[in-house]
Amino acid sequence: MMAALLARRCALRGTGCMTLRAGSTVTHTATDHSHAGKYAGKTSAEPTVLNMVTGSVSKNHWHTNHPVEVAKHAREHVPHYIAAVQGVLGLPGPRTIAFENDETKQWTGLTFWESHSASQKAHDSEEHAKLMEGFGHLLDMDKMKEADVEMLHADFYYWAPIKECNYERYPLTVAVHNVKPGFREFLRKTVGSNHDMAKWLIDIGSLFSAVTWNKAEDKMTVYTLYNDLLKYEAAMGEGAKKFEAWGFTEFMDLEGGAPAEVHSNCFMYSE
Repeated sequence: MMAALLARRCALRGTGCMTLRAGSTVTHTATDHSHAGKYAGKTSAEPTVLNMVTGSVSKNHWHTNHPVEVAKHAREHVPHYIAAVQGVLGLPGPRTIAFENDETKQWTGLTFWESHSASQKAHDSEEHAKLMEGFGHLLDMDKMKEADVEMLHADFYYWAPIKECNYERYPLTVAVHNVKPGFREFLRKTVGSNHDMAKWLIDIGSLFSAVTWNKAEDKMTVYTLYNDLLKYEAAMGEGAKKFEAWGFTEFMDLEGGAPAEVHSNCFMYSE
């Protein structure tokens, strides 16, 4: 779910195929998924998650001494690549994001897919080869290999519409948690039914959350985009009591693990 939701108390530091698309009171089939224009917005007076989707994430890492040139190439060519390949999620939100670790200078890239097979097909495409050819002289290829790409099962939570953009900056939090079996399903049900949770997350500026899971579903990594990190910081003081009230402490140790990492330099492409 959302990094703010699941971050350590008051701490702050800088399934294969998609199965359903759920609005506030409506569900859509997978064939509707790529038509973002069909979405008509919230239909409930209560605060609620804008949309929920199950899919996959492709994740890779790289280093570069040419960040400005990389961003320029991405702005110019990633939209063409995303438009050409099939299987990218079609909801009003991110298609791909990239952010840098300030200490290690390692970049992480995430692209959101309807399924593992859709990602694999895209990575084998001519369009992907053209995209990577332009990045070749800008990236440290000794530390970045196509074989290093991870494929992860994921759930996506859309809290607010995100404007169309070509690699614009948004603040991002990243949190890693060990959880008990059953938490993934519990989280989905809670997000879909708890209006207090939705209101809180919307109030603190949450835009989008990607939650990736290991095979056993006992470890989750949460990536959350925000429109204002000041709201996130202010909300952390009240977070612990809310997490307990929502039942999260039955599945996870909020005192354990590392604090959420905050990245102010996350680039996002949306369409």
